[in-house]
Amino acid sequence: MTGPQDAPSSRLDSWKEIATYLRRDVRTVQRWEQKEGLPVHRQEHGSRASVYAEREELDAWQANRRLSPTEEQEVTPPRKRSRVWGFSGLALSAGLAAAAYLYIRYASPEPGVIQERQLLKREDVDLAGGPSWDGRFVPYRTTDAQMHLLEVATGKSRPVMKPPASGNYVTFAASPDGRQVAYDLEFPDAPAQLHMVSTGGSGDTLLFTNPKYRIANPRSWSPDGKQVAAMLWEFGGPARDLAVVDTKNKTLRVLYTSRNNPGNPQFSSDGRYIAFNEKGNILVIPVSGGTPTEAVSHPALDMVSGWAPDGRLVFTSDRSGQTDLYAVKLRGGRPEGPPDLIHQDLNVTVLGMTRTGSLIYSRSLPALELYNAELDPAGNLASGPAPLGGTRFVGQNRNPDYTSDGQFLAYISGPDGSPDTAIRIRSLATGAERAVPMPLPKIDQLRWYPDGKAILLRGRDLANRYGFYRLDTESVHLTPVLTEGVPSHAAVNGMFSPDGKYLFYLSLRKPTLQVLMRLDLSTGKPREVYRPNGRFLRMFALSPDGSQVALHEQEEHSDHTARNFLFVKPLSGGKLTTLDDTTQTTLAWGALAWTADGKAVLYHRLDASAPQRNDLVRIPLNGGPPQTLVTTGTIWRIAANPDARRIIWQANGRVWEVSAIENLFTARR
Repeated sequence: MTGPQDAPSSRLDSWKEIATYLRRDVRTVQRWEQKEGLPVHRQEHGSRASVYAEREELDAWQANRRLSPTEEQEVTPPRKRSRVWGFSGLALSAGLAAAAYLYIRYASPEPGVIQERQLLKREDVDLAGGPSWDGRFVPYRTTDAQMHLLEVATGKSRPVMKPPASGNYVTFAASPDGRQVAYDLEFPDAPAQLHMVSTGGSGDTLLFTNPKYRIANPRSWSPDGKQVAAMLWEFGGPARDLAVVDTKNKTLRVLYTSRNNPGNPQFSSDGRYIAFNEKGNILVIPVSGGTPTEAVSHPALDMVSGWAPDGRLVFTSDRSGQTDLYAVKLRGGRPEGPPDLIHQDLNVTVLGMTRTGSLIYSRSLPALELYNAELDPAGNLASGPAPLGGTRFVGQNRNPDYTSDGQFLAYISGPDGSPDTAIRIRSLATGAERAVPMPLPKIDQLRWYPDGKAILLRGRDLANRYGFYRLDTESVHLTPVLTEGVPSHAAVNGMFSPDGKYLFYLSLRKPTLQVLMRLDLSTGKPREVYRPNGRFLRMFALSPDGSQVALHEQEEHSDHTARNFLFVKPLSGGKLTTLDDTTQTTLAWGALAWTADGKAVLYHRLDASAPQRNDLVRIPLNGGPPQTLVTTGTIWRIAANPDARRIIWQANGRVWEVSAIENLFTARR
């Protein structure tokens, strides 16, 4: 089970890789090369040249370089960035994940210098709206449906209001002076309502409602604060109306109607035009009315971001092969020459621009972490849970499983698509790890073979075929186990019989039917071993001795609740024994496993109304009462060590960030 750990390549083959390694943007490292001797090499290729750098040389250069006070402040805080900006994850305490957030305060932006500043990082945010033009506020919504206001200057937040029962806020846009927020209030099967409210939470005013429309999304305000641009979606039809609503007279004026999914209307900085998206291009229409003109037309996907302080239209485009930010000067709604490249590699959701030249953006990043806990002789938690220490990545760890002798732990560490992502095999005796390169483009699950010499992978190969594969951990040889005719959800959650002769898995026969299958590994023949009666089989887990199977089934109701059943059944035949029977939200239990002694079942209930607080429960087979081991965040997969002294699980979540790129249009270039 040991072997040399793969070392990452010491060579960085592009400006982007060099910038990511040094935790700076591309412009900064290029300036360092020109002015401070950053060791960057070039290879000539005809009329072009490529750059590369060696990690060791960069490390030595950094060690000998004396940082300025401003740069020392920039290095100190951890930062999370997309592509251009290196990503650094954050492990949040499981019990406090709902309330925990990190605000990173940088020094005030130096005049004339582009600088990114993270404003907000929370796990309980699911929506952010357009910022105020004065750059003071950004509205956002938390998972409990409450509207909050983020103060850009300080990074502090305050609650504004909550929707009435059964209502939901969907889109926000802050007024230019930061005193009002326009929002749409939606109810099931009811006409949309467009409101505005003061940023203090008072003076809630209904601006517009009409039985013709089911959605009314406010996207931007006119610079004078007298009108709101909104997209209106009709009931029973694909047409959308681009309209402006007078905030004083509460009147509606439709400017444009289309079946081509127009969206994100943005007032120009002089208030004369509105730019919006349609079919990958950007159109501009006069606020006074008229026919739209094409401001940006290109085979690439172009999306309006807003307007710069100098009046240029700002948009993102993937025309270079990555998403970059551009600005184009318009006259009469038409472009005056080609667009200017403003910022490269901006893989984020742009919320809007401000009059100071800042771009406000948001992004939602997966937070996948492994938590382990020690158990006492009675099976209670003796310590923890705590994040698994010593991982290559933070917030990007998943799919844990122990060997049958309890000596090794395997898991995947790293973001999807990264060359450094690998299957990590850790010795629990020494803590030493080795990395096995990812043998498949995508891996969803892993499970040790009973002999500890190979790992079963469930994933997708280069031909886009899903299935099970056997990975020999010594030779790193990959062998298909079950792939032919297997779609993405036709074979999941593989588990071995203790003797290694059979592979059990779930097979989705149709959207309402999932059955338990057994594959004979010597003959390759599958056989159905269990079919639920009128309910949907969500999960299963084999007992440690292979004699019983725990089954979680769900019965959905028309009122958006579900009745959940937890059964135990002998594999040799016999009746189902009910361990639990509850009614909850339609989300399934996120994990199911047996205790090492086979005397109880571990499961984890999900709750859509409070996804950050859920119970990991142990139910004994002898009829004893369920026992809550810990209240924690969402659990996706759980493994119990055969030594009966520890358990580990994958906690799933997402971190929502709001950040500002300041001086983007005022910096010296």
